[in-house]
Amino acid sequence: MNAYDQKHFISFIDDYSRYLYLCMLHNKHEAIDAFKVFKPEEEKQCGKKMKIVKSDKGGEFYGRYTKDRQVPGLFVKFLQVHGIVAQYNMLGSPDQNGVAKRRNRMLLDMV
Repeated sequence: MNAYDQKHFISFIDDYSRYLYLCMLHNKHEAIDAFKVFKPEEEKQCGKKMKIVKSDKGGEFYGRYTKDRQVPGLFVKFLQVHGIVAQYNMLGSPDQNGVAKRRNRMLLDMV
């Protein structure tokens, strides 16, 4: 596999410092692996433990829907094990995730 096979990216943004960590992905399910690299780096840089992760309810972050409920995926389970609170944006409310949307749009414009 080469860099041209990577069709997705994930960005993690620190709300306080606006530090951006960008990782190219082959598949969306690799999001948890990227976060496992980002988390210790961010905690070391800031000297503080991560407390909250905000995201949309995308499958790579939350899990998948079954007939009657949503099943938490690896990402949510990882957050729970590490005592990190998961906060989700309401569907159809892009204004709740303005910083990330603007950064992602800027990155796509640059590409």
